[in-house]
Amino acid sequence: MATFDDIAPSATPEPYSLRLRCTEGGSDKVYALSIDAVGPDLFRLDYANGRYGGTLTSGTKTQNPVSYEEAVKLCVKVAKEKLGKGYEVLDCSRLTPDNAVEAIAVVTNKRDTGYRPQLLNAIEATDLSYYLTDPDWFAQEKLDGERRMVRVDIDERLVIGINRKGQEVALPLATGDAIFQAVRDMGWRQAVLDGEQIGEVYHAFDVLEIFDDNGLTDLRKYEAILRYGRVHDLWTNGHFKVARTAGTLLAKRELLDAVTAEGGEGVVFKHVNAPYEPGRPSSGGNQMKYKLYNTLTAIVGAVNNQRSVALQLMSGVNLLDVGNVTVPANQPIPEINDIVEVRYLYAYEGGSLYQPTLLGIRGDMGPGDCLASQRKFKPSPALSAGCGM
Repeated sequence: MATFDDIAPSATPEPYSLRLRCTEGGSDKVYALSIDAVGPDLFRLDYANGRYGGTLTSGTKTQNPVSYEEAVKLCVKVAKEKLGKGYEVLDCSRLTPDNAVEAIAVVTNKRDTGYRPQLLNAIEATDLSYYLTDPDWFAQEKLDGERRMVRVDIDERLVIGINRKGQEVALPLATGDAIFQAVRDMGWRQAVLDGEQIGEVYHAFDVLEIFDDNGLTDLRKYEAILRYGRVHDLWTNGHFKVARTAGTLLAKRELLDAVTAEGGEGVVFKHVNAPYEPGRPSSGGNQMKYKLYNTLTAIVGAVNNQRSVALQLMSGVNLLDVGNVTVPANQPIPEINDIVEVRYLYAYEGGSLYQPTLLGIRGDMGPGDCLASQRKFKPSPALSAGCGM
């Protein structure tokens, strides 16, 4: 099979561009790379990234011009990293040799593992009291990373990452080693875990299969609280954690308060007797998620073609672009300079709002209310995590 290492620069440097797209975890973002000539035998590798269909943030990977060969090597390195994080090729142009486009297509056709994760429907704040007080539901922290199932085979010395589409994806070396050690220390010969990958740290919250001295056990039909007990027994280390979990009324409230204070994404409630059911139910379900959203007021800087508007905030005397938001079908399209209220999960430093939702036009507020200081930023990933029932 062709790999990115097989893609060599041509004898005569030519324009080289590549666009990648990621739609995992409810996001829809694009990452573009391009090699451009800036002088005789000198080239620059530029990038642009952001929400698909929106305004992209641009920059360069080469502060100083480099040779064409060096630019291609760097482009290949960056592209490999993105592919390992769930991106897929959207389009590419004038890659060399002539069959490079086909080679990339082969590389990015990730193998389907046959595994599928259980996906959750959301609850609102008005539902919280029920899940917090009912003893038949326990809570786990909802982590903000990339959904990853992991298949481990100790005998084959194999650790395979699996994305939410069921496709095989790469894991950071340190993460794979840590997961391998945790499973081996349990005496399991094989295991399939479900969890969230944040950087090089894997946070496990469920286990689907175990192969030990008693043979293969399919845990999907077991109660959720029993599956969590097997996850809780795993030995944690620097790159392998167990998601924080709470079962009592007091512990669930403390977990929710802690995640809120830390600026976390939210919590998941699981029924103690729930089996593991791949896919997302049409409504309800035996596992529910609650996201901790923020709100702010912003200025409409532009009206886009695809029923969306660009948002701006005041930063001193300057206007700061903070991305786009889709206008729901049941709302009128705001006009330029309108003040709107937006719900979002968190903001990226120097970038856009994550998972924004337009709540409506605010006729009672002005530009002076649309300050950049309103933003709540994504917290730095913590390397420590506790759990308790």
